[in-house]
Amino acid sequence: MRGRAHTTRERAAMRWTHFTLPVSDLDGSIRFFTEVCGLSVVRDRRLEGGTTVWLGPAPPAGEDPAFVVVISRGEVREPLDHFGFQCERREDVTTIADR
Repeated sequence: MRGRAHTTRERAAMRWTHFTLPVSDLDGSIRFFTEVCGLSVVRDRRLEGGTTVWLGPAPPAGEDPAFVVVISRGEVREPLDHFGFQCERREDVTTIADR
């Protein structure tokens, strides 16, 4: 798309929401991200019967974090599991995928 003007329709609104990392030591990874990286546990899905922990900058009271690192205990076969994105409309996902 180099050299071509982008219309608003082509440049659908998208923002990063998270990326997911598999870790072999969940508690050790939580300590690393909180103590070394300065992030906070913003949601511990284990308390809800899940298996992931979400870490990010502490959001203001009553607000969701803008971006999180999601860690999940498991075999580390790849250094990164996936990136998560959010779009305003379903049609925006299709527009982005068509690029």
